[in-house]
Amino acid sequence: MKRPHAMQCAVVVFCTILSCSVVTAAALSSPMDVLSHRANALAGSDLDLAYRETEEAFNKLLGNAAAPLPVPRLAMLTVLADSLILLEAAQQQHVTPISKDLALWLFRSPETSAALMDNLSLPQDNLPQVFAILQTLFDAELPAKRNANFPLMLAMALVWDAPRPSLHRQIAPASQLPYQPDLVNRYHFFAEGFASGDAPIPLPRLTISGLCMVVDTPVPVSELQWAKANIKPNRWEECYKSIRYRDERVQNGQYLWDEAPYTLEAIRNHGGICTDQAAFTVIAAKAWGVPAILFAGVGSRGAHAWLAWQKNPRSWVMDTGRYRRAAFTTGVGIWPSTGEEINDHLLPLYLAQSSTEASSANGLCRLAECLLRRQRTKATDDALKIVRTQRSTHLPAWKLLEERHKDNPKKLLALYEEAIKAFASYPDVQAHFLRHQVSLLNALGRMDEALACLSHLPTEIRRRDDLRRDLGVAPVIALMAQKNPETARLKLQQFLRQNRDDGIKLFPLIDFYLDLTREHHMTTEALTFLKTFIGNLTVALRKDLEREPSLNAKLQGFLEKAQTNHQTASAERKAH
Repeated sequence: MKRPHAMQCAVVVFCTILSCSVVTAAALSSPMDVLSHRANALAGSDLDLAYRETEEAFNKLLGNAAAPLPVPRLAMLTVLADSLILLEAAQQQHVTPISKDLALWLFRSPETSAALMDNLSLPQDNLPQVFAILQTLFDAELPAKRNANFPLMLAMALVWDAPRPSLHRQIAPASQLPYQPDLVNRYHFFAEGFASGDAPIPLPRLTISGLCMVVDTPVPVSELQWAKANIKPNRWEECYKSIRYRDERVQNGQYLWDEAPYTLEAIRNHGGICTDQAAFTVIAAKAWGVPAILFAGVGSRGAHAWLAWQKNPRSWVMDTGRYRRAAFTTGVGIWPSTGEEINDHLLPLYLAQSSTEASSANGLCRLAECLLRRQRTKATDDALKIVRTQRSTHLPAWKLLEERHKDNPKKLLALYEEAIKAFASYPDVQAHFLRHQVSLLNALGRMDEALACLSHLPTEIRRRDDLRRDLGVAPVIALMAQKNPETARLKLQQFLRQNRDDGIKLFPLIDFYLDLTREHHMTTEALTFLKTFIGNLTVALRKDLEREPSLNAKLQGFLEKAQTNHQTASAERKAH
């Protein structure tokens, strides 16, 4: 007689436990016990009791409040911490009981439980809706296929738990293509595509975060079907360029699509501008099961849109449709499961943090979060030390450390120094911690040290013109805090001159300069400076102004604003 597999035995035990009464805290002695307890709670109604029992088991396993983290019990503590987090969120979001079948399926093993917790973003995710979508897809799928398609179902639930935003903002309301989530048909479209072998990357080799970028498709399912029937896969650069670029729309300032319903076929027939090219290609890639994301950024000549897409399980193509000569330093897109903005430089870090390889680190961070909330500081430090040993650039661990030391300026400053060195490959993160460092030094009255930090920026930050501009304003703000607006103005004028080659990217800084000089009664100096500066900038942008005349109006607008500020200030002086 053939012996049952170990996992089969675990599932049989789990089914038996689930069919019994709620497991008590005293019986929570293994990860499977905890998972069955969690499943019973979510399939029942007494979440408060289950939470108390879980916390009792958690505290008992930790032992003395001042004791170090019991490393041999890490796996058990992590599963208990996940239960605390999920049960608390279920209480706060008023989750109604889910079916026992769904509970059994979701928590059938520590691996599936960790996959759920690693990819949930609480409290951003709408937990009742996540469970409702999972139930719908669970019921719609054949039992034999559910386990293999679990990552796809979870991605669908994480993305579609909230209304999807439009493909982009440059579609007239009358041209927007109405659609329903149509979750079952949408799910089957993707599931059948992966099952057929048509997808360039097989389903088992995609992460859940990658799948979120596949299923985030705010269009009718018929659009996805049209894309598969009419567009060949893996030629996304050609796909982008296949949409005829309409220069006249840019020259006329017509950035909004208002010609016809915004279908893929209409884009192909009518042509469009860069946002249409990028949106067309992104939806086509997603229809073929390829993770893709639309990015938009501002270059020295103006705004532009392009896309990134996953080439294979280990690499992405980040610049399809991106024109290097126009210096589009940074692109901004939307992380599909949360709706938060993310830039293209941070995409690899986000993907790494949500990968299977990072699951242990993610679990330990959730454990550390639970420990910190219960003021188990020694155990918190131990957990975060393990995370940083495993993955030195695991950003959630650093943010938890920042929270841990928020009332200790000395340790915070040391932490910021360490973080700036650790994230040498991620200048956005370096800049994040540098801003916090400078802010803290200013708050402590150590402004000279703050300015010194800003005068010796890390190499990778200096190479990024967007971060250089952002941090270039920080000394100006510091000087304002020192009640030295005159030096601040001169500093900002110097920065504008030195970075004139940034072209259109300087426009927000010019607005900032005008506001600063108006507020501090330096409008005469501002008008004198801007007459020369805008004149030089107009010469530098001559070719771009010919292509996009609307930019000239913006430049003239700065001069008009400077003139108005000056006249208003003069009138106020005369009145007094």
